[in-house]
Amino acid sequence: MAVRTGSSACSLLIYQHFPREPRAAFARRMVYALRVHTEARRIAALRTAHVLFLLAAQGRHQDWIGETLAALQRRRGDEMGIS
Repeated sequence: MAVRTGSSACSLLIYQHFPREPRAAFARRMVYALRVHTEARRIAALRTAHVLFLLAAQGRHQDWIGETLAALQRRRGDEMGIS
């Protein structure tokens, strides 16, 4: 995976079904892979019972994404894990 999410690129949202392995370990591994292979200023993981969303955010989207994730945590925090 090689994705540029720096100042001139876009933020990236990945929709991923969980494989047959421990979900927490899989999520940590995918967040680490995004950190290594992108220039993202922020990596966020949103977990439901069956799906992992990974968000690699470029710098100019950080404030908006932070606000949006906080609102999502308040509204749906009991349904999904957000980190």
